[in-house]
Amino acid sequence: MSDTENQGPQLFLELETKTGEALQTFASLRRCTYATKLIGSSGQQEAMTCDCKEEWDGETNLACSEDTGCINRLTSIECMEDTCTCGLDCQNQRFQKAQYAAVSVIQTERKGYGLRADRDIAPNTFIYEYIGEVIPEKEFRKRMVTYDKEGIRHFYFMMLQKGEFLDATKKGCLARFCNHSCKPNSFVDKWVVGLKLAMGIFASRAIRRGEEITFDYNVDRYGAQAQPCFCGEANCSGEIGGKTQTDAALLLPANYARALGVTHEQEKAWLRANKSTKLKQSLESNVNEDFVAQLPALPIPDESDHLASSVNMVMAALLHSQESVVVSKLVERIYVTDAESIHTNIIKLHGYQTFSKLLTNYQKSNPDLVVMALKVLLKWPKITRNKISSSTIEETVKTLTSSDNEEVRELSSELLRAWNNLEMAYRIPKRRMEAAILYDDRRLTETPKESRSLSPVVLPAGWESAVDEASGKIYFYNRALGTTQWDEPLAEPVRARDNSPALTEAKDRAREKERGRALRDYIEQQRLEKQKEAELKKNSMRDMDQIIRNAKLNFEKKQRDEEERKRREQLEADTRRARKEKHRMRLKSASESSPKATPAAKWTKAFAAVVPNMLKKYEAEIGHENLKKCAKDILSMLAEKETKRHGSEPPVELGNSKKALVKEFSKGYMEKYLVKLRAKKASSEAKKATERSKS
Repeated sequence: MSDTENQGPQLFLELETKTGEALQTFASLRRCTYATKLIGSSGQQEAMTCDCKEEWDGETNLACSEDTGCINRLTSIECMEDTCTCGLDCQNQRFQKAQYAAVSVIQTERKGYGLRADRDIAPNTFIYEYIGEVIPEKEFRKRMVTYDKEGIRHFYFMMLQKGEFLDATKKGCLARFCNHSCKPNSFVDKWVVGLKLAMGIFASRAIRRGEEITFDYNVDRYGAQAQPCFCGEANCSGEIGGKTQTDAALLLPANYARALGVTHEQEKAWLRANKSTKLKQSLESNVNEDFVAQLPALPIPDESDHLASSVNMVMAALLHSQESVVVSKLVERIYVTDAESIHTNIIKLHGYQTFSKLLTNYQKSNPDLVVMALKVLLKWPKITRNKISSSTIEETVKTLTSSDNEEVRELSSELLRAWNNLEMAYRIPKRRMEAAILYDDRRLTETPKESRSLSPVVLPAGWESAVDEASGKIYFYNRALGTTQWDEPLAEPVRARDNSPALTEAKDRAREKERGRALRDYIEQQRLEKQKEAELKKNSMRDMDQIIRNAKLNFEKKQRDEEERKRREQLEADTRRARKEKHRMRLKSASESSPKATPAAKWTKAFAAVVPNMLKKYEAEIGHENLKKCAKDILSMLAEKETKRHGSEPPVELGNSKKALVKEFSKGYMEKYLVKLRAKKASSEAKKATERSKS
């Protein structure tokens, strides 16, 4: 162990606070700004609500604190007051309420400004949100070049999600002054806050007052160029950012590695086996797909510590990941897990909402992943419809019944049939999200509206009523007390103004009679509504059966059309093949019936390729018919000579020397022929002249 490790972390209590000076170096933002309306979206299709109850200690609501097992907090989602039942000002609204740790800016010796803890910070404490401009990848690349030209060498970029980046270079908050360390005391984690994603800095261990707050840039930050590291730790890599990163950081982000159960030994073994491959930080993704693809899918262990259990890490990663290879491996890990308690916890940790999003995102691009996800859903314990109905997963699965993939259709239909047999459980109803809310637009000064009771009688303060779907009876519940009961809650007795016992008793009887009549009317109304709802449910089941039948008919029609297309193509191919075979047989028959060519005929054919061209110049004088006769005689004589001389097969093509001999022979033949022809013409002309003179 080094002296530095023995001495503990270095403290900077003596350094002067430079916060005011540092604030002048950038434009301060209270919340992130977004280049477009859709950028930075969490991708959640519905509100993620927790199951916590209000727990007031004086003026403080202790609900959703770290040790309560809040399912939102365990999966890195902040509670929203308009959707959760945990009440006002729960402990899981740290981003929204800017509940930052006490920090100040200091001037370090070699690293520029740094961020110092002004009080002791406990492990897992939310220190600060990393705030900046959220921009798309195209703008990020442009700014990388611009900042490099401007000489800006400090690192202020952070990947928010695939294709989106946080830029705190010129606009941000104090979190931008967190320096890098190869042995950091903090880490960066991604959270869902309303409809947006947010990046927060959290303590990875206990941080002492006066200690500099640091995290690992090589995992989370991007810069224009690499620069020396001055963290001074024993394990210092010597360089920050640029094209060179720590190898482990280039394989998989730490939160994904924990969710997949990856060990340092696995990372080292893979890096040794692939040491010839140069690893670089990608702007499109911070996941090495080759590394993830070869990882074994390990069952999720059943651990007692709910705050740091593997199932929490798996679900948090599954909620936030946009990498298909990571999502596939996480779903596979859930699939190979047999422990029912783990699957029950997954359902509790927004399981149905998460899988609904997953099925929607990958139903076209990754059918194998969809098949595995449907098999996981079929494995989950089926007790009530509550979690299914409160999510959008049923509608999502219905769309899969018309998928082109046969296995997807069969599994989705089987799942819908299983869900239709489930009943709703009696419970305190949750508030529904009436409108999507951005956490930076919340109006915390508004008071919540009073709930309207289903009961026709006036209930004491804090009490509401609902109808049990199983029996049709009215029951009563109190959100603040977390209590449900069949009996109507009683208010504190109020003293009658008229002290006459007879008058008071008469009023009570009249009031009770009126209350009974109103209650009977209401129960009858609820019975009729329940009957109507049952009919609607029955019709819905018929509609779903019709959807499945239609999907089956459409698939069968597609199959028939495909079979007909293949049949036509096969018929056309067979016809073409038959025609070719018929033509081939015709040629073969003609070849066999024709007499076999003699060597003389073959030589004649060989000479015929050159002789006619050699005689063309004589055509004008002797005429076409005489030319043909001369060519025929020459070919016959040449073929006879060659057959007698060689008696073998002629060459495919005559060589130049042979062509020269043929040309010389043809020339001699034609000269003799011309002498005879000209003499004949002269004799004929003399004869004609004599005859003319006699006449």
